[in-house]
Amino acid sequence: PVENVTFFDVLQFVAKLNDQPGATLRYRLPTEAEWEFACRAGTTGPFSTGENLTTAQANYRGAMPYASFPAGEFRQRTTAVGAFPANPWGLFDMHGNVWEWTADWYGPYAEGDAANIDPHGPAQGAKRVIRGGSWFFDANSARCGLRYTHSPQDKGFSLGFRLAADRRR
Repeated sequence: PVENVTFFDVLQFVAKLNDQPGATLRYRLPTEAEWEFACRAGTTGPFSTGENLTTAQANYRGAMPYASFPAGEFRQRTTAVGAFPANPWGLFDMHGNVWEWTADWYGPYAEGDAANIDPHGPAQGAKRVIRGGSWFFDANSARCGLRYTHSPQDKGFSLGFRLAADRRR
């Protein structure tokens, strides 16, 4: 996976991708809601794998499992993309490996169920939302619904990204 990238590095990369002549897709970072929807892949538990996430299913700090489940392996680094089984929609590494930047600024969720159907973050802020956990963090951080933040200028050994794409019109 790509790691050690700032939010601004990702925006530059996306701009270069979108400048390719003849491209049929427009790339972007997913919103926080899109990221979680993709991670859940139609499931309802804390993980797309159900009530637990093992180190045979994702790369996280295995000595720190979810809830009271048994500990697992701690690989101490990122692993190759696709080294673990895909989620039900065929997406790899939604849990663990590297935190992933999203397009949204961090803010509290709006009140009411209707306001939280495909929500977008606030128009501005100090920190961007990252999702997915990483090899360096515990299993809890890899839950589908766990939100974490970083300043957009931050980069780190377990901070990366995943892109979304829309058809060009």
